[in-house]
Amino acid sequence: NHVDRFKCMLQPTTFSNQPGGDGNDAVALQGEDGCVIIVQPITWAWDGDAFVFESDEDLNAINACFAPGVLISLGPMTPSPSIAPSDQSVIPKDVLLLRDGSDCVFQHNPSNHVDRFKCMLQPTTFSNQPGGDGNDAVALQGEDGCVIIVQPITWAWDGDAF
Repeated sequence: NHVDRFKCMLQPTTFSNQPGGDGNDAVALQGEDGCVIIVQPITWAWDGDAFVFESDEDLNAINACFAPGVLISLGPMTPSPSIAPSDQSVIPKDVLLLRDGSDCVFQHNPSNHVDRFKCMLQPTTFSNQPGGDGNDAVALQGEDGCVIIVQPITWAWDGDAF
């Protein structure tokens, strides 16, 4: 009578049935040795001793990161939503996502394309893949280990724009 979910037992704490329900916003949480797991919380502390959540991670990764006796906290420097870095194989071979010196920009143009971000790259191999919008989310790791989720439109348009 509920979605597939995980439950980690907690040391006794203050009861919280928040946020309640399923499909909530993703949150990056840090556990053992700085590992980061993205969760969609169902209840933060059901009955004051159970953290219930959804996640795309497998049970082994969750048990390793949220090990017994580990304080689970918000992931440092990780925007929400965010997940651990994706398998590098999703980026086309020979495409290097090395940023140039300019800031990324937000492109708003509802008559021509979906709202999107554009980041300039140092010259790399051209790739218009995956193409279109609404593509599968990919987690990328950047400076100081920050992780951000993107839905790539093109990996390297003109060989210099992501």
